[in-house]
This record gives sequence, structure tokens and C-alpha cells, in this order.
Amino acid sequence: MDNLKQQLLLAAKSGDFLSKATEFYFVEKYNVSLELAKLHNNRTLNVIAEFQKLNRTDQQHDFFTAIHLLEAVLPSISEPVADVMECIKHLTLETGDDMMAGNLISPFIDYMSADAGRPKEALNIALKEIDPQFDFITLALLAGTKLNLTEYAPQAIELCQHPNIDIRIRATHALGRIQYSENLPLLSDAMAAIEFSISAEFDEMLFASALRSSYSLYSQDNTTEPRILAAFKIILEHHEDNILHTASKILNSKSNIPEPLVDVLACTDTYKTNQQRHTG
Repeated sequence: MDNLKQQLLLAAKSGDFLSKATEFYFVEKYNVSLELAKLHNNRTLNVIAEFQKLNRTDQQHDFFTAIHLLEAVLPSISEPVADVMECIKHLTLETGDDMMAGNLISPFIDYMSADAGRPKEALNIALKEIDPQFDFITLALLAGTKLNLTEYAPQAIELCQHPNIDIRIRATHALGRIQYSENLPLLSDAMAAIEFSISAEFDEMLFASALRSSYSLYSQDNTTEPRILAAFKIILEHHEDNILHTASKILNSKSNIPEPLVDVLACTDTYKTNQQRHTG
């Protein structure tokens, strides 16, 4: 282990850290991730700063192996929230449309939920200046609910009425990703927030998010079916692309969708197909 530590430090000094770290990770995954976390937490090496240099076009190292390495290290490190947020955004955007684009999201949530102050700080940063490229609002809320569901779920619900439409969209998205198994009344409150949102002004992205999240709530509690059906009918009166795309994804999922919901979604899917034929 001491030899590994010295080689990692020498690689960092020579500017070859990412190449050496990924090379070692191929051989001994656990030891490398453990050692990197130790080096970072005792301030011998700034792992986040090193990964901030990572880009997909650099041929000196395996980009995706490096991403896997950071996945393993991230939940165990101690680093200012703002710096970690910047690194996660950079690497996720670098990954692009690849299937691995979301790989750092779960480790980032685990990093935030390892300290009660981190979700609060991340949420404050995300709300202060809305990032058009990255949704940290949802991730901060999800991390918060892992620590305290009764504190953060109501925050997400409250943000669904925020004056800023982008915040409302992201809060609505978060409502569908929160796990309510320990407090189903909060799920009902979340559904009420979605119902209120779609009864007010129309926004394509908001309605698409509401469609996705309302179905997610049904997946957690099927007694909400009548309310979900009513919400579906309101949302699917609109045939904008993002709404139709979301409806198609739900319809084509492998979930056991109840027939009344299928009927509404199928009508929308038929509309989309007819439109594509007409414009083709």
C-alpha cells in the first residue's frame, strides 16, 4: 500500500496522475479507491482538482475507467460542496450522450448525504443561480430526503410554487424521484403539488415533468390511480414534443401500467404517430 501511495503521489507531481491512477485501478480497484480517499482526506492530494482536469478527448488515459474510479472514491471524500458540484457537472457534460452520462449522479448523492450540511449547501447554491446545463436542485433534494424525508420533501413541494419556472420544473422532477415508502401522506402532498401546477399556467417542460413524476408516484402507491388518471388527461390535452416523448416512454416501459392509464397514453401515442406520418 505504501508503494501504491508513493506512485500515486509521484504521478500527481509529474502531471501523470490520471493515467497512473486508471492503470492501477485496472489491477486493484479497492486498494486504489481506498488510498485515493485517504490521500485526499488528509490533504496530501486533491483528488477533485485532479479529476477536474479530466476530459474525454485526452488520449493519455482511459476516460471511462477514470469515471469509474471517481464513482468509487467520491462518497468517501471530504471536499467543499461547490468544488465537487463543479467537477461533477464538468465530467457529466464531458461524458455527453454516452450511456455512462449519469454514472456519477448516484455517488454524488451519496457524497452529499454523508454530511447533513451538504444537501443544504448544494440546494442554496443551486437556487441562487439556476444552472441551465445541470439540475443540482433535484440532486440536492434527493440527497436531503435520504437524511430527512420530512424536511426535504416539503421543501420540494414548496418549490413547486416558486416564481421561477425553471425551479418549478426541477422541483416537480424531484417529487417523482423521492422515495415516500416511510411517509405516504407526503406522497399525497406531492401529488397535490403536481395537480396545482398543471391547473395553473401551461409550460411544456413543466407538464412533461409533471407527467413523468405523477406516474412515478403511482408506481410507489397504486391507490393514487384515479388522481394520476385525472392528471394524465389534463396534461395530455397538450401535444407538444416533450410531453408526447414522455408519454411514449411511459407507455413503452416494462412497468405494469393499469389499463385506464394505457388507454390515455395510447391515444397520445397514436396522435404522435399520425403527426409523424403527416409531416413525413
